[in-house]
Amino acid sequence: MTTFASTQINSTDITADQPGMVRRATCLAYGVIAYSVGVTGLGAIILAMAGTIPLGGLAPFTQNSFVAVLFNIALTFLFGIQ
Repeated sequence: MTTFASTQINSTDITADQPGMVRRATCLAYGVIAYSVGVTGLGAIILAMAGTIPLGGLAPFTQNSFVAVLFNIALTFLFGIQ
């Protein structure tokens, strides 16, 4: 048992059922996923500039201007809710 400023904390008081623990785990998972997506995107750009993978893999989306605009709006929306 540890005492801090006249507050006693028992080892049985700390459980995974606490809402703070779930929130922290969710935040950590989001951070790991966001970091992975970012590193993957940067890696794809580097590989495309090196000529290893083709640049412009979304060419079917850009052949039609209307579809390209909808795709850009969707990406902007996803960036906004991030």
